[in-house]
Amino acid sequence: WVIEGIEGGVFALVSKVHHCMVDGISGVDLLQVLLSPFPQEDFERAPIWSPRREPKPVELLRDATLRRVRAPRLLRRRLQRSLRDPNGLLHDTRDTLEGIREVVLQGFRPSLDTPLNRPIGPHRRFDWTTMDLDEVKRVKKALGGTVNDVVLAAVAGAVGRYLESHGVPEHDQRNSDFRVFCPVSVRRAGERGALGNRVSSMIARLPIYERHPVRRLNAVSRTMGDLKKSKQALGAEILTSVSEWTSPTLISAAARISFRNRASNMVVTNVPGPQIPLYLLGAKMLETYPMVPLFMNQCLGIALFSYAGALHWGLNADWDQIPDLHEFVAALEESFGELRDAADKV
Repeated sequence: WVIEGIEGGVFALVSKVHHCMVDGISGVDLLQVLLSPFPQEDFERAPIWSPRREPKPVELLRDATLRRVRAPRLLRRRLQRSLRDPNGLLHDTRDTLEGIREVVLQGFRPSLDTPLNRPIGPHRRFDWTTMDLDEVKRVKKALGGTVNDVVLAAVAGAVGRYLESHGVPEHDQRNSDFRVFCPVSVRRAGERGALGNRVSSMIARLPIYERHPVRRLNAVSRTMGDLKKSKQALGAEILTSVSEWTSPTLISAAARISFRNRASNMVVTNVPGPQIPLYLLGAKMLETYPMVPLFMNQCLGIALFSYAGALHWGLNADWDQIPDLHEFVAALEESFGELRDAADKV
């Protein structure tokens, strides 16, 4: 969609793509194909495009059947390769089983019940903020951790403030478990430019109770470090692969159980984007804000996209459950400000 008439003589593009077609990384690749790094560029007139005919039901059935038949075959080939190295097979099997166990146990362990976790309706609020990427990196360099650790520490501080203002005191936050679902790209270098969804996930506990910014960041860094050493992401990737040839009824039932048990309270996804300006027919893209869909009983989702030296936050919320989304954005900015001030003192 093209939105015109915005103050300042600018216009906006709104795109919506199903996650089964692109993940964050392939979405960045697609963006860089649609836009250009050059402000002035000659374009050849493209031939008139006409869509291919709609596939017949029998063709859809054939393609789906072939895809499901090939999935176990790929697993069998991987097993055959592993049999040539028995020690490697034992190690891979142990890692896989450990990863699946971690994912399953996490899915059945309820997280904190909060005002951010209520039944959602059909209407949405969207808000955003922008941070200087160099400032985020400066915090990382001064206080330790990664850019994503700084992001999660800022989110943790904002959630703690927001919940306290909505009747969840610090004591209750400290004695509870607030978890975020963090998508992790498993796309290999050779898969860049290909469409499809190559994403696994990790579920991280956030120290929303910690008011001291440095201790909060250190706690996040320890948690993420432990998760990276664990096999949780591998287990999630294996289960996602299995879903390709498992009954949709079983998959949907498992998803309902997971969300009903509140395996996580919120999605936070951070996608690295191009750090050079991009142009559309000579018009410079000034800002870009991502949006993550809301899941069952999750009233707020946070997505980030870095572009041309800035970190763009997009916050998607349920219209009725979070009428004060702007207050959460303010808490987020204040939380990052604390980290920035702490970095200044180092």
